[in-house]
Amino acid sequence: MGRIREFDVDNALKLAMHLFWRKGYHTTSLEDLCEAMNISRSRSSFYATYTDKKTFFISCMNTYFEGFRSALPDVNGLDNPIQALRKQYLTVMSDDLTNEYFGCLLVNTVLEMADVDDELKNLAGQKWKFLVEDYSREAFLQAGLSQSEAQIFSKHLDVVIAGITVADRRMMPRSGLRDIINQTFDFFQLALNSKKQALYS
Repeated sequence: MGRIREFDVDNALKLAMHLFWRKGYHTTSLEDLCEAMNISRSRSSFYATYTDKKTFFISCMNTYFEGFRSALPDVNGLDNPIQALRKQYLTVMSDDLTNEYFGCLLVNTVLEMADVDDELKNLAGQKWKFLVEDYSREAFLQAGLSQSEAQIFSKHLDVVIAGITVADRRMMPRSGLRDIINQTFDFFQLALNSKKQALYS
């Protein structure tokens, strides 16, 4: 019979994910991870499940991604997709969240790994694109925008939200970041209303 692992894998992933999210990949040591996960510093438990730190980090990043992906509503069931997107991002920038000033693990990783590790940078970038650009494009299409309009608007939102996550990491007041989110979606709603007006005039 094989030796029983000394820690619960799912719980360990969540604990380590928050550590990576707060400190970044490079400044998080194996000792930091073991301490955060409440496991022995002998490394035996860690290596019994994960071959190396990078593999473990990818698993943590997957856990982070799945947490956000699973919370996304089906755009086909949204009565007002643009307002649903607005609410989603305002919630992420709430003052009540416990991840105060962590920014976004995916954006943090893209910035940290630029010109350092293309695999991690690209993996984080792909996951971010799915959550923000790809999802919002479908929402904009559902709201009544054309393919080209939805593509432009989704890229616009990608840039705005990425910048907001970096600003959050810089500890800018979240009230101001929420103002930027509202201004952005006011613009989207105005553009959509203008298009509808032109169609029925």
